[in-house]
Amino acid sequence: MHAVKVDSRKIMAIGLVIVAIFAAVAITTNLFYLGQIQSLVRNTTTTSVMELSTARARYLDECLTADQNAVHSLAHYIAHSSSAEARDQVRDFISTHDAAAAWIRGTDGSVWCSSDSTDLYDPALEDELFGPALAGETGSTQMYLGHNGERRIMFYAPIVEEPVLTNAGDHAPAVDASQVLGAVYVSYPTDELQNSYGTTYTDAGATFVVNAAGTIVLDANRGTSEAVQGSLESLLSGEAAGADGKGIAGESGAGASQSAGASQSTGDDTTDGGATASAGAPTAADNKAAELLAGIASNESGSLVMNLDGADQFVFYTPIEAKSGWSLVTMLPLSVVESDGAQIVGITNQMVAVLAVAVALAAAAMVALMVYRRRREHRYEQYIQSVYSAIGANIDTAIFIVDRKERLVEAVFENTQDILGIPAHAFFVHDELSPNEAYAKVAAIVHSGDADEQLCWEFEADNPALGRPQWLRMTARPVMLAEREKTIFSLTDATADHETRARLERAAVAAEDANRAKSQFLSSMSHDIRTPMNAILGFSTLIEREADNPELVRDYNRKIATSGQHLLGLINDVLDMSKIESGKTTLATEPFALSSTVEAVEAMMRQQTDAKEQEFTVEVEGVAHDRLIGDEGRLRQILMNLLSNAMKYTPERGSILLRVDGSAKHRGKLQHLRIIVRDNGIGMSADYLATIFDSFTREESSLTNKIQGTGLGMAITKNLIDLMGGTISVESELGQGSTFIVDLDFPPASGAESAKSTDAAKGGAPSAETAGAEGGAAEVDPEALAGKHFLVAEDNDLNAEIIGAILNIHNATCEVAANGEQAVAKFAESAPGTFDMIFMDVQMPVMNGHDAARAIRALDRDDARSIPIIAMTANAFAEDERQALEAGMNAHVAKPIDIHVLERVVAELSQ
Repeated sequence: MHAVKVDSRKIMAIGLVIVAIFAAVAITTNLFYLGQIQSLVRNTTTTSVMELSTARARYLDECLTADQNAVHSLAHYIAHSSSAEARDQVRDFISTHDAAAAWIRGTDGSVWCSSDSTDLYDPALEDELFGPALAGETGSTQMYLGHNGERRIMFYAPIVEEPVLTNAGDHAPAVDASQVLGAVYVSYPTDELQNSYGTTYTDAGATFVVNAAGTIVLDANRGTSEAVQGSLESLLSGEAAGADGKGIAGESGAGASQSAGASQSTGDDTTDGGATASAGAPTAADNKAAELLAGIASNESGSLVMNLDGADQFVFYTPIEAKSGWSLVTMLPLSVVESDGAQIVGITNQMVAVLAVAVALAAAAMVALMVYRRRREHRYEQYIQSVYSAIGANIDTAIFIVDRKERLVEAVFENTQDILGIPAHAFFVHDELSPNEAYAKVAAIVHSGDADEQLCWEFEADNPALGRPQWLRMTARPVMLAEREKTIFSLTDATADHETRARLERAAVAAEDANRAKSQFLSSMSHDIRTPMNAILGFSTLIEREADNPELVRDYNRKIATSGQHLLGLINDVLDMSKIESGKTTLATEPFALSSTVEAVEAMMRQQTDAKEQEFTVEVEGVAHDRLIGDEGRLRQILMNLLSNAMKYTPERGSILLRVDGSAKHRGKLQHLRIIVRDNGIGMSADYLATIFDSFTREESSLTNKIQGTGLGMAITKNLIDLMGGTISVESELGQGSTFIVDLDFPPASGAESAKSTDAAKGGAPSAETAGAEGGAAEVDPEALAGKHFLVAEDNDLNAEIIGAILNIHNATCEVAANGEQAVAKFAESAPGTFDMIFMDVQMPVMNGHDAARAIRALDRDDARSIPIIAMTANAFAEDERQALEAGMNAHVAKPIDIHVLERVVAELSQ
């Protein structure tokens, strides 16, 4: 450690010449006589306090002994009385002795109690309260909680045929348990005992009864002592924490704490003077509390001085002989003990005389004192420097000690070299021209010196000495050292902490982004599901109205199927958790007919635009290839989002245009599509156009605040178009409407792919499963289901009705089982060959489909291992299909059932 070298000899000589005679002699003499005065006053007062407390303890002894002997005499009387007489005597005893309750218990288990209350004691204390007397012992319990939480003490004595009488003041001896007929117990409120020891030496003190566990069993009988009692109780309970919470002693501690009403310190705060202490090394108050508990446990008298609530207290304790482990504790502020200084004036006069003599002696002592102090300071400086050097070598914090008044750096730890790459001596004089930013900031803070309160700085600075930037943390704490105001600065390299914090923040941001992406995705799906659902419900209503027009019904049904397929695609996206977690959506590359897509979108939107009497125009021109390869579902979703927005923000009888133009630019053999959605609605402001593609953004105005929407549609549309490699732009003016322009490129479908797309279109909207499975395979046999008898395991009555109707239409029959257990039973009870195949739902009550398939395969019959089992479930992921196959099933068909897929699977398994 480096420290400023000061010519202490010169300073010492000047100081000693000026103050040696007056300061040294006066202070030394005053301290000496002040000590004499304090000792004299303290001895006189403490002797009086101890004598008074001892007398009160003896009186409490007599009260306890008298109550015990009274109960013993009562037991003697009961031994020669009938049951009725005994109870009457007990009632009279309670009345004359101000007792709370009494019991007579027999060794045969009989119990009589003088009170009808049910909460006279905690049942958990049954054996502890009533056991000793039945074992032949005479005595009393610890304090416990009785009726309504009242603190009580119980005296007990055994009932024997020939009791041994004792003299007053003697303790009754224990008797053989075989001679015990029963026992009598009398419970007293502890308030009666409190009145037996009165107040303390003056109104400023307090007297308590404390047991060896540190619990205040009898409060001070004066309310003004509650604060002192609370602080003492808190300190003692903290020192004897292992003794409370169990048995009678623990219960009494809880009760005393509640009755005292003392304020307890909480959190990190500590009561002044050490009534409570924070975690860590024991404080002086803790040590005094331990000393007091040890004195009480020794069953001897003693005294000590301890600090409570910021004031020194004289504490005297003396044992109560009638109750083992109890001591009477008297507390008196030390200021009161020392206030009776009747002899202070006389002693002060003597001090003046002695002071005059001391003046003469001071001159002779000054030279010797100078030599002595110089040597002592030198040794102390060497010691302090060795301590600081040892500390600095073993910690990663540099310390600076600064004189606040002079703003002089007095000491610097050597480890500044390790932390900053700068030697300690460089900080004694501030080099304001240093190019090292880290040094400049640290030195400026240190040389500011003046810190009236604890401060903290944390900053980043470039440090050429280490060749890297650093995060540094500094604190300043004002202290008093050798009666001089100092500031201790600490310096720590916080770079690692900041890097860790930055990693955590990045991880938190990533988690938040992932969660936000998930929420955005789910919200957008909720928004987009409503449009095809509206089409499905609307066309269902039209079918009911046009039931007599088969052509319209078939058209409506085809549009319902198309909307249903779109809705199913959205639901599958919601359920695709892997896409949500990764924040990515994969694009399908399947052949589709552009005309069918546009027609489906028009069908879904037409009903909504007609409801608002809007003019909805669809134009398709210049498209050379109608059959394209791409994600038809995402293209439909883009069109629906753009048209839904146009419909919502265009007033009634407005106009909306959807134009698909394929005649614009081409990139190689790709079919370029320019999609234009134009409306004459309310339009958008220039400010909002800058954020239109951000998530959860909507332009708020009197025209839009009644229109529902999450503000995700355009963000989803933009993300999908970016994913498809396209672009989107928008033009809009308030009151003039909006125009969205989307440019996309799709590869044309080949001949085989075009044919497959055509076949799929003839049967309604093609499912991804069907398109992926056919791959140019032969036509499916339309009679694949005909003539077959199936076992269908399905717990949903509606689904069971649907599959039954489908099979009946295709000349097949089925038998339905409501759960997996019934399916196993029906198959086991059937003759071989009864069922051609089994359709097995997965999520069913009693027994699920996987367990049912395993149970069927395990049956002891030949067809159990050969009969085809097809998983027919809404669990549509690849993982679900793998689990079905592992359970022993042959195939997996996802709900809702596509009859063409089902026919193909049945045909394959029938071969």
